[in-house]
Amino acid sequence: MPIVVALRNDKLVEVHWEQIKDLIKKDFDIFEDDFTLKSLIDLDIIQFQEEITSISTKATQEANLREQIETIKSTWMKINFIVEWEDKCDSYILKDLEDIYTALDESLANLNMILGSRFVAPLRVEAE
Repeated sequence: MPIVVALRNDKLVEVHWEQIKDLIKKDFDIFEDDFTLKSLIDLDIIQFQEEITSISTKATQEANLREQIETIKSTWMKINFIVEWEDKCDSYILKDLEDIYTALDESLANLNMILGSRFVAPLRVEAE
């Protein structure tokens, strides 16, 4: 039953559950011990299968984008910036730029891909 699979999606967070509850106009807690398949049937949730599946898919895609952002953050946390004092310009100079340029190119490409996703809107709200 696709609706059961959609509701069992571990990527659903509170905002998604609120969207589902608003959709069916009933409050429920799928994590209660006494919540069963009969509970779903009693909620007449099958009529909302397409919308709930869409919300579940959206939750998965948003989680994937968050993971990609965390991967980019992790990459930059691991980069070793080497600086040396240069007497002739009386300041520090960044050295060994190859790895930095490579990471920058990859990060920009990944960020552009993330920003181009139709599922990025909730992530922009989280960032504010």
